[in-house]
Amino acid sequence: MLGEYDPERGGYRFGPFLFVPGIKAKDDEWKHRRGEPRVFALLWTGFVLFAAAATLFVVNGAGYTRHEIQEVAVRSLLLVILAGIVLVYPAIRLSQAPDPHPVRAGLLDAVVVLMPLVPLLLLCPMLASWPGDVAFVLWITILGWVMLITGLVTLAIVAGTIVDRVWAMLACIALGIGTLAIVVALHGKPIDQAALSTMSPFTVIWSVTDSPGNLMPRAESGHLIAMWWPGVLGSALMAASGMANQKQRPAVDEARSRP
Repeated sequence: MLGEYDPERGGYRFGPFLFVPGIKAKDDEWKHRRGEPRVFALLWTGFVLFAAAATLFVVNGAGYTRHEIQEVAVRSLLLVILAGIVLVYPAIRLSQAPDPHPVRAGLLDAVVVLMPLVPLLLLCPMLASWPGDVAFVLWITILGWVMLITGLVTLAIVAGTIVDRVWAMLACIALGIGTLAIVVALHGKPIDQAALSTMSPFTVIWSVTDSPGNLMPRAESGHLIAMWWPGVLGSALMAASGMANQKQRPAVDEARSRP
């Protein structure tokens, strides 16, 4: 029946559509998360598109040759995207009220962050004429850092306090900027520089795509061995978040069931 109230879904059904009056309620504490993760997907896609246009525009006017423009623009774009993953993404999610299902929301956020990057990660190595091993390191690096930041954000949200969120944001900043300072400080020391570069998301991009003269860049053994650590650590953090959330779930459900 047209306009029939659906008590199970809490809205009025018009054919295949469901209208929920609570969306417009002034006292709706979840109104900022209605439509998620679609709103976040729109914001993130806009950020990626802006980053692509801005880096190409800036590099195009910097006096490089045609091949250099493609390589520098692609490298700059990847660095800006990684800055968004490490700093912008957690800043948005940690400043919002938590989702009632934080682990599921975290996994959806990871998918939202990765989806607009798929065509870029397929096209960028071709535009810059990078070989397959370099492209593989780039893909695993970006995937791993998305998982690592998602794990930190999810664990902080499951913990449930503002202090935990502040510490999580500081950890993201330390992972992005602090590790960059460590890599710069240890540059030239008698250690595997390729493996060292994987400590920071910014230095690994530069290290694996850089080559002397006109030689083709190659991924070294240090890149291929050490590039897995962000993904492994991020997966462990997500697993810890899931276990902590399961322990908290009975208490949360009991609190919500009280009148």
